[in-house]
Amino acid sequence: CYIMIIMDKTEPLTIVVGRDMEKDWASFLSGNTKDRPKNMLYLDSYKELSDLLSPKNIGLLKIIASFPKGNSVGELSDKSKRKQEAISRDIKKLKKNGFIETRKDKQKTIVTPKYSKIIIEI
Repeated sequence: CYIMIIMDKTEPLTIVVGRDMEKDWASFLSGNTKDRPKNMLYLDSYKELSDLLSPKNIGLLKIIASFPKGNSVGELSDKSKRKQEAISRDIKKLKKNGFIETRKDKQKTIVTPKYSKIIIEI
């Protein structure tokens, strides 16, 4: 499974499904960067995309995006009407794939959005 993220917070996140990351990377290294988005997440399959952007995760991302200064996991649990354990699990997956950022504030984990826009290339 290939997952690569190139980050620039001023640009949206582009998700690419089923394209050859190694070929794109070689093109990038050779200087062909004209039309390449800056922030890219490569996924192998639509199943992987479906698992990552499930309806519950999309709902969670919408709530997170509504509060750019951040919310605690407990606050996200209350706002989404989901169990805190489920929110924690989904936050771990979303953070691993570069959609969100987390920071500690005393004993709370604060979650903030990393991008204001996500584009999916098919």
